[in-house]
Amino acid sequence: LNEERPDIVHFHAWSPAVSILLVREVKRRGIRMVQTYHTPTLSCPRGTLMRWGRVVCDGDLAKRPCALCAIHGKLRKGYRISDMGYGKSEAGYRIQGAGKSSTESSQNPESEIRNPKESWFSVFASKLSTMLRMPGLIRKRTEAVRELFRTADKIVALNQWTKELLRMNGVEEGKVEVIRHGIPETRARMPDSGGEEPPKFKIRNSEGALKLVFLGRVAPEKGIDVLLRAMEMVKIPVELDVYGIGAEGDSGERIGDRGSNKVKWPESVKPEVVVETIGKYDALVVPSVWLETGPLVVLEAFATGVPVDVS
Repeated sequence: LNEERPDIVHFHAWSPAVSILLVREVKRRGIRMVQTYHTPTLSCPRGTLMRWGRVVCDGDLAKRPCALCAIHGKLRKGYRISDMGYGKSEAGYRIQGAGKSSTESSQNPESEIRNPKESWFSVFASKLSTMLRMPGLIRKRTEAVRELFRTADKIVALNQWTKELLRMNGVEEGKVEVIRHGIPETRARMPDSGGEEPPKFKIRNSEGALKLVFLGRVAPEKGIDVLLRAMEMVKIPVELDVYGIGAEGDSGERIGDRGSNKVKWPESVKPEVVVETIGKYDALVVPSVWLETGPLVVLEAFATGVPVDVS
C-alpha cells in the first residue's frame, strides 16, 4: 500500500491471506474499498451455501447453524476415489500433480496424498480439535464478515440472489451494485467465425460418440463425482474430456484418470483459447452442486453456440 498508494483497493477473495486485518489497514489509511462477492465462500463458512451439503441455504448469518454445518463439511471434505466415482483403490487418496501420468505419480510418493489409514490417530485428533474450536471460530469469522460488509464502500454482486443475501445480512441497498459476469469480446467469437455472430445452438453431427467437455476446478462442489458416476451409468456412445484444475496447491494438482475409459484428462488450456476448445465438442457439462454466482465457462459456451448441460 505504501508503494502503490492506490485510490481504490478491490478485494476479490476472503482468506487467511486476504483477511479483515488487511481491510482494516486499507481503511486506516483512508483508501476507498470495493469488495466483490465472487463465491459463497465470502460469507458461508462451509463455502457452498448448501446446508449439510444438500439443502440450499438462504445465507442469513444470524439464524443458521453455521458451526454444525461447517463441522459436517470438514468431516466430509476430501478427494477419496470412492467419493469421486472411481471405486476403491489401495492408494486411498489419488490427487496427483498436474501434467504427471499415473505412472509418474506412483514413482514419486510425495506427489500423492498419504493414505489416511496410515495415521488415523493424527487425523482423528486434528478433526476433533477443529470440532471443539469451531463454534468460537465461526463467531469470530461472522464478526469479521459483518465488519467487512460495514466497511466496504461498495460491494459488487454478480447476480440478484447475491444482492438479496447481502441485504438480508444488513448491507445497505445503495452499497450493492449488481454487475453480472461477462467475457471479453475477443473471446466471444470463434477464430474462424469471420467476425459474425455465432449460431444460437451448434447442431451436432449424429455420427460417432457424443463428445462432452468439462472445464473448471476439480473440486467436490463442482460436482465432478456426479459427472463421473453418470459416465459409468450412461449406455449410449459418449466421451468426456475433463480440462480440470485442482482446488489445492499453487501447482494445480488434478485428479488422474483411473476409472472409465470414456473419460480423458487433457492438459488444462489458457483462458484465451477456452472458447475455441469448447467449440470442438457437442456440449459443455456443468454439474455443480453448490450455489454458483454464474460460471464464466457457461458464457464461453454460449459464445460459440455449444449447448450447456447443467445439474
